[in-house]
Amino acid sequence: MGDVARIADGLLYINARARDMILVSAENVSPTEVEYVLEEHPDVGEAAVLAVDDDVTGDAVCAVVVPAPGASPDREQLGEWCRQQLAGYKVPIRWHFVPGPLPRTASGKLVKRALREWIDTGSTPAQP
Repeated sequence: MGDVARIADGLLYINARARDMILVSAENVSPTEVEYVLEEHPDVGEAAVLAVDDDVTGDAVCAVVVPAPGASPDREQLGEWCRQQLAGYKVPIRWHFVPGPLPRTASGKLVKRALREWIDTGSTPAQP
């Protein structure tokens, strides 16, 4: 099926799609894991994580963040939040803050293809 999953306490958790896995210096990074950590921060309304090219590590972690209403998170604050909960190679090194909402399908799934196009072109994320 292409899913990356784990079993804990007798329950099956789907972590990510294998094709979305980020490979940083031969270490696997699940975008979903990083998104969950970011979305736990009180200043974050939504987050999406994807790979970007990096000359040294191959891939690098990139976060697209929609601030919570009335909040103004910054990359240093969120980077520190991530470092407290994730291995260093999983912490995003590129950040994009957008007013939101993130592009989603009718069923609520993130449209990472649209985010990728936005990052590559520097335009505004568009709804599908």
